[in-house]
Amino acid sequence: MSLGKGRRSLLLLLLAALLVIPVLDVRAFADESAGSNAESQSYHADGIAIVRDGQAKAIVLVAEDADAQTRKAATTLVEYVQKSTGARLPISTEQAQEESGVDLGDTVRIYIGDAEEKERPFITKKLENMDGDGFLIRPHANAITIVGPTAWGTEYGVYEFLERYLGVRWLMPGPDGEDVPKLRDVSVPRKEVKEEPAAFARLFSPFQNIDSTDVQVVWARKNRTHQRVEFGHNLWAIFPPDKYGQTHPEFYPMKGGVRYIPAPNVKTGWQPCFSEEGTIGVAVDYIVDYFNKNPQATSFSLGMNDSGGSCESDPSHPLYPNKLNSTGSQDLSDIYYKWVNRVVEEVRKVHPDKWFGLLAYAESTDPPSFPLNDHVIPFIAKDRVIWYDDTIRLNDQRLIREWNEVASNVALYDYIYGTPYLVPRVYPHLMADNMRFAAENGVTAHYMEAYPNWGEGPKMWIAAKLMWDPYQNVDALLNEWYERAVGKEAAPYLKAYYDLWEKFWLERGTKNEWFDTYKTKSFLVFAFPDYLKKLTTADITKSRELLETVLSKAGTDAQKARANLLYRAFEYYEASAYSYPRKSVPPVSANEAKELFQQGSNELVYANKRSALLDEFAKHPVLKHWLNAKSYFNLNFSGWNPYRFWGVADYVKEQEPQGGPVKDEIARIASNGDSPLSRTYAQYTIKAAEGTYTGGSNLSFENGVADAPPWTYTVRNTGSFKRVEGTAHTGNASILAQGIDWGQLSQTIDVQKGLLHAQVYYYTPAGLKTNGAIRLYTYLLDAQGKQIGTLPAEARTVQQTSGTWADIQMIREIPAAVNGVPVKQVKYDVNVEALAATDELYLDDADVYNIPSN
Repeated sequence: MSLGKGRRSLLLLLLAALLVIPVLDVRAFADESAGSNAESQSYHADGIAIVRDGQAKAIVLVAEDADAQTRKAATTLVEYVQKSTGARLPISTEQAQEESGVDLGDTVRIYIGDAEEKERPFITKKLENMDGDGFLIRPHANAITIVGPTAWGTEYGVYEFLERYLGVRWLMPGPDGEDVPKLRDVSVPRKEVKEEPAAFARLFSPFQNIDSTDVQVVWARKNRTHQRVEFGHNLWAIFPPDKYGQTHPEFYPMKGGVRYIPAPNVKTGWQPCFSEEGTIGVAVDYIVDYFNKNPQATSFSLGMNDSGGSCESDPSHPLYPNKLNSTGSQDLSDIYYKWVNRVVEEVRKVHPDKWFGLLAYAESTDPPSFPLNDHVIPFIAKDRVIWYDDTIRLNDQRLIREWNEVASNVALYDYIYGTPYLVPRVYPHLMADNMRFAAENGVTAHYMEAYPNWGEGPKMWIAAKLMWDPYQNVDALLNEWYERAVGKEAAPYLKAYYDLWEKFWLERGTKNEWFDTYKTKSFLVFAFPDYLKKLTTADITKSRELLETVLSKAGTDAQKARANLLYRAFEYYEASAYSYPRKSVPPVSANEAKELFQQGSNELVYANKRSALLDEFAKHPVLKHWLNAKSYFNLNFSGWNPYRFWGVADYVKEQEPQGGPVKDEIARIASNGDSPLSRTYAQYTIKAAEGTYTGGSNLSFENGVADAPPWTYTVRNTGSFKRVEGTAHTGNASILAQGIDWGQLSQTIDVQKGLLHAQVYYYTPAGLKTNGAIRLYTYLLDAQGKQIGTLPAEARTVQQTSGTWADIQMIREIPAAVNGVPVKQVKYDVNVEALAATDELYLDDADVYNIPSN
């Protein structure tokens, strides 16, 4: 694995050469409904015919000692030739053929891997200095050789052969995702093809286990993804707290002046102390032992643990940098990379040829002030959809160039998440620009944290193609994907659908407060879906119209199946958009109240549909969500929008206490609504308007001195809660949370089956820059106060609203029982997290109400 600066120049020269190699324009098949049962289509009739008139004219040969991967590549070639033409090419070895005595005559020999003995010296010379994933397709005489320097290269050569000469495309995972043109004749032109990737490593998560039979991983492999260097969060493995916590507590960080020894298996939120001399020897011994036991391993990850927690980021540490890096984190690059260099230098005395990947992420994002060992590969982490912001893009690109000054190899780690975003996050033109920049600036590897949602159509396919060759025309690729996916007649409508979403992210999804809040971080925080505030009903209506047209115009059965899959994925996007709990202003007229009621009722319907789709998709091999929205506080929409619900209830309570057009309409729906959900929504609205609910006490903290009973305080590590007067949302008192790393206010109330409403108002001083957050938790208790369940939580970061009072509210449904145990109480917690030592956060009006069901 030779990857230095000279390697990059070689790659660029090879890419330039590849640009002049003619490639079959398989888009011609889209014009004839690719994958149809056309009677006859042929390629390159003047070349070497391997199938003619549906009859096999070739034999596939592998070496007698070929490895399993090469043999599987040969089988794949045979499989897809048969799918395309109906002809099954036999597989054998040269030795077996010679022993059989059968004269092959004019039969074309297709050699897979190093199978042709007499050609080996020539082939070896041709493959010299080629990347291991590269390959050679060499037609010669009455033979074709497909071979790479490694079995991986040979495998990718087979995929290229199938794509180039049969027009096969793996557009999406699964049988319906592959497009295999129906051919009668296949000929291979007498022109040598030699390729290698622009980036030596190319991978999507969660597809690290490339040998998996999961259809999505199989798709990724056929599109030539290959992880060749380890680099993930890994220091927890070297310094397990259960091994060193008692004997070497100095290896672990301080928190609030107290040594923090993580619990066993806690892998995030802490780092070993890089300035502690003893950690170097422990790391070296661990890694040397690893390579001794795993001689086939070519690399080891020195990636920092996730979520910070470094010793040296504590202001009390003598090496505290007191300097922020490009992500706004403490700049620990010199401290960390000095440690990395020392560890790597010692390991290479024993294992000189090994490589070391790591994440340039958070505190280690910026390059150090000194050269990195030339066997260290930093993966610079960034969600590069943020490069829609010109200032960020230019700063990040400058950073990459600066990394090139100190590192022999530079890799990019990108966050191209599909799930759990709630609308298609597609940006192919920006992605293409980014990939070309990477190739032109010495980037040698790519990793993309994807967790795909295949409702994003060509996104993953485009990304895979560009990781291999970033100089391809992205518009040509997109048009090919659209036509191959759904047919020529439907393709313009599918293109318009994805153009709509690309435009959304260009013009609105990245031009808002949510984007501005997180754009300087490593990635945009998808768990707060406030980008949906920029979404319009017209966006969803137009999307549905376009996809319904795609469905009606899709060509072949396979194309109809793909169109239907995209449509099903859209149904989730639509349900997410319509159930997103937008804030609304209180109604001032009967018509406004009726409209607000209908919107709230619809949100409940769509939230239930959304939940059902997630459950259905979880069992689907392609539509499954790798990152399920139900696992994230603010993405698990209950459908009970507190702003709409209480807006209508308060209107009826204040304007129509004795009845009126709004209350009468809601009462009618409560009795005779079209669906159970609409009736339920109406019934609870009437109860709320009539004041049929119970709640907690001292909700505005007006009673008390330093405490505010019956509220209780719990604080871990640092900071404090205190009741104060003079700053309040209502009344005169509030709770001041100061410097709290983790803490909670708690109150327990009696409840019945029904709705639970919880809220709190919060305030931070104007101009405060903080990572602080608030979360609302509700725990279900039995009659003895034992926890038997939880309700979905709600969370907010507080920085965006500094200088003003803001609120966080939620409504959840309380079941009658959990696993047969009746629910009798709810413990309500207002959690405060991640405040710096001097950060101040005020809390007020922490309301909690229970509206019983009928």
